[in-house]
Amino acid sequence: MQKSKLRAVVVAVAAAVLLAAGAGTSSAVPAPGSGGPAPQRAIGKAAAVLGPFKIQSRLTGKCLTNPAMSHTQGQGMIQWDCSSGAAPDQQWFLYQSNITGVYQIVNAVSDQCLAVPGGSTQNGLQLIQWPCGNFQDHFWAKSPGSQLTNWGTEQQVGLGAGSGNGVAIVQNYPCGCADQYWDIVNLL
Repeated sequence: MQKSKLRAVVVAVAAAVLLAAGAGTSSAVPAPGSGGPAPQRAIGKAAAVLGPFKIQSRLTGKCLTNPAMSHTQGQGMIQWDCSSGAAPDQQWFLYQSNITGVYQIVNAVSDQCLAVPGGSTQNGLQLIQWPCGNFQDHFWAKSPGSQLTNWGTEQQVGLGAGSGNGVAIVQNYPCGCADQYWDIVNLL
């Protein structure tokens, strides 16, 4: 056997042994754009649905809101005063993907995903709701610092201009800016 073929076989066998032993696996969330597998919604018994939650801006104390409890696909998302109860327009569920720590964020009223229009990387673009699918812009990773990063665009959930009710929820380049920090608060 040629030296290069023998080396390839040895490397393949070693990799198989290491993987079987659990080496090289991690529960850490891979970074968006890291070249890893594309996320897909987990299905069947493995599908974890968490929630309901409210998603609250640390900067303004206001909540991610589906305005007027819309069922319209493409409806832009806004921030609004958090309700004292569990207002359905501010309730969100997290659907686990096949990648640990990566979720679809689904509104309780519309059953649609928080998404980036057309998967655009345009900075400052208002986020929308869209019927959930296995599109990369429908998946979000939450950092330990409470930033929500879109899997497809690698941008983070932030606020448009202003701090009042009705301000657009947008995607922004990661900057560590105050408007990019969000708390996911369990409503149960």
